[in-house]
Amino acid sequence: MDFDYSPDQLQFKTELREFLIAEVPEDKQAVFGLATEAQYRFGREINLKLAARRWLAVGFPEEYGGDGKSLIEQGILAEELGYRLVPEAGTVGLNVVLPTIMAFGSSEQKETYLSPIAKSQVEYCQAFSEPNIGSDRAPSGLRAERDVGDYVLNGTQTFTGNAFHADYMFLLASTESHPEKNWGVSLFVIDTKTPGINLQPNPLINGEMSTHTSFDNVRLPGSCLIGVENRGREYTMTNPHNAISELGRYGAVRRVFDDFTDFCNDSAPDGGQPLAEHPLVRHQLAQRRLGMETWKLLSWQGVSIEGHLSGNGTEVAWACLFGSQERLRFAEMAMEVLGPYATLRNGSHLVPLLGNIEGIHRETLNRQSSGTADIQRDNIAQMGLGMPRLGY
Repeated sequence: MDFDYSPDQLQFKTELREFLIAEVPEDKQAVFGLATEAQYRFGREINLKLAARRWLAVGFPEEYGGDGKSLIEQGILAEELGYRLVPEAGTVGLNVVLPTIMAFGSSEQKETYLSPIAKSQVEYCQAFSEPNIGSDRAPSGLRAERDVGDYVLNGTQTFTGNAFHADYMFLLASTESHPEKNWGVSLFVIDTKTPGINLQPNPLINGEMSTHTSFDNVRLPGSCLIGVENRGREYTMTNPHNAISELGRYGAVRRVFDDFTDFCNDSAPDGGQPLAEHPLVRHQLAQRRLGMETWKLLSWQGVSIEGHLSGNGTEVAWACLFGSQERLRFAEMAMEVLGPYATLRNGSHLVPLLGNIEGIHRETLNRQSSGTADIQRDNIAQMGLGMPRLGY
C-alpha cells in the first residue's frame, strides 16, 4: 500500500506541527503516569484552538463542525497530538462518539450531539467495562429494560475513565432477557447528571482517575438509544476511528523513544561515556526502533483500510495488540539500560526524561482502554480468521 501523503496532507501536517510547537511548551506537555487537572485543562484549551481552525474534527463533514477532509488527516492530527505530548482531552467524544453517531445515529442525534464534540464544547466518557467482564463488550449485568417509551438502567460499570469531567456517557447495556454470547447489548448516550447515576473514585496505576459507576433505576428516554436494539457491540467494533486512537498512543510513546535515543547518544546518568557507546545498548535501540516502525505501519494500515471501508476491525486489533506489547518491550529495555534511575518519578532532580520511562512502564500494566491482549487476539480470531468464540 502507498503510505505517501498528498501535497495537501503534507501541508496540513506541516501547519499543524508548527502550530503545536508554538502552542505546547515543554512545561505544559503530558508526562506518562502523571495526570493532573492542570494538564487536562490545558488539553481542553488546545482543543478549542484546534476547533477554531476546524482542525479538531478535520476528517469529518463540515456540517458537523469538521473540515471535510479524510480519515488520513484525522490520523495525522492524532499522531501529531501524541508526538507533541499534548495532554489528552475530548478523545472519547472525538474518536468514539462522533464517528459512531455519524454512522448509526438518527438525524436528531446527529443534530444534537455532533457539532458540540467537533467544537470541543462537551466532554464524554465511555462505560463499556464491568467488574466481572472487563472490556469484552459482552452481554452485561448492566440492564436496560423497556418501560413504555423509556429505558430503565440498573447495574454497574467500572474503569469509567474521565467520568468526573464528562457531560455525557457512552455506555453498553443488555436489552435482551436471554441474550446470546456477545450479543443482546445496546448502545446509549446519557447525560451524566441523570438522577440515579453514582460515581465512586477508582484510581488507576497509570496515574489516571476512573470511576466505579452504579446505576439505580436510571430512566432514559428512548431517544438515547443509538441505532437499533441489540447491535451495540457491532457498532463499537466497526468504528473506523479505533485506528485513530492507536495512532495517538503510538505518537506519544514514539516521542519518548526518540527522546530516550537522544539521551543515550548525548549523556549517561553517572556522567560517564554516552550509553549508546555500549554495543548492547545500540543493539537494543535498533530492535526497538524496528518495533516502533512496525507499530506505526500497522496503525496506518488500519486507518487506510478502515478509511476505505474495506476492513472488519482486524487490522486495528493487530495494531492495538502489537502496540501494547511494543511499549512494554520499550519500557523494560529502557529501565534495564537506565538502571535505578529509571524507577524515579517526575519531580526527582535525578529523574531522566521527566520520569516518562517509569510512567510508560506503569501504564503498560493498565491496558484495558483498548481491550486486553487476550481480547485483541479473540477479535483477530473471530473477525480475521472466522473462528468461533469459545470458552466464555
